[in-house]
Amino acid sequence: RLQVDIATRGMAFAALGKLALRNEPLAKQVLALFVLHLHQRESFVVRNNCLIALGDLAVHYTALVDQFVPHLSDCLRGGNELLRKQAAMMLASLVAEDFIKFRGSILLRFVYALADEAESVRHFVEAVFGRILLPRQAGLFATSFLDIVCGLNGYEGMAMYQAAAGNQAFCLAAKPRKRELAYRFMLSTFTNEQRFTVTGQLVTSLLGAFVDGERALKIPAVDSKAGQVLGDALALLACKELKITFTRPSPVDDEADAPAP
Repeated sequence: RLQVDIATRGMAFAALGKLALRNEPLAKQVLALFVLHLHQRESFVVRNNCLIALGDLAVHYTALVDQFVPHLSDCLRGGNELLRKQAAMMLASLVAEDFIKFRGSILLRFVYALADEAESVRHFVEAVFGRILLPRQAGLFATSFLDIVCGLNGYEGMAMYQAAAGNQAFCLAAKPRKRELAYRFMLSTFTNEQRFTVTGQLVTSLLGAFVDGERALKIPAVDSKAGQVLGDALALLACKELKITFTRPSPVDDEADAPAP
C-alpha cells in the first residue's frame, strides 16, 4: 500500500473533484468515495476538500448528491471548529439556492448547531435561520418544536415525534445548557400566535401522552431520556420566552383615538 502524506492526499481529492465537475460519469463513480472520506477518523485536510468537492458537485449534479445530504450535514458535529463552520456555510449556500431541500434530519442538525461551542459557528447558524430559512418558512420552528425537543434528547418513544431516529450523534441529552441555548433562540423568533400554539401542543400532545387515556406512557425516571423530555416541557412552559405578551396602547394613542368634542 502506497503511503502518501496528508497534504498530497488533500490535493488529490481536490483535483479529483475538479475533474468530476467536467465529467458526469466520473462524478457518479467518485461520489461515494468523497462521502467515505468525510468520516471523522479522516484528517481535516481530506475531509474539508471532500466536503468542498461534494458542495460543488451538488450544484452541477443535484440529483446525484441529494441522497448524500445526511452525510454532508454530519460534518456539523465533531471536534474541528473550522470544518463545522465550513459545513454550515456550504449547506446554507446550497439551501439558499434551492440545490438541496431543508427537510428531514438536516433541521435537527442545524438546531444542534445553534448550541455549538464555538461562538462563530453558533452566530453563523443563527444568521442562516434569521436571514434565509425563517423568512421563507415563518412557522419552521413552531411546526417542528416538539419533534426537536424529543430529537435533542434522543427520545424515540413517541410515534409522532421521531426526529431522534438516525440522529443519535446529535443528541444533547447530557448537555442541558446547550439545549437551553437552542430553545431560547427558537423561542425568540416566535409570534404570539406561535407561542399559543406551541404551549397547547406541549400540554396536550407531550405532557398529555403520559397522563391521558388507557394507552398513556409510563411516567419515566427523571434521568432517562423520556424524563428529560418531560423536564424540558415543564421548564419551557414556565419560561418567560413562551409567555404571550400584549402591547398596551400608549396615552398618545388613546388621545388620538378619542372622538373630537
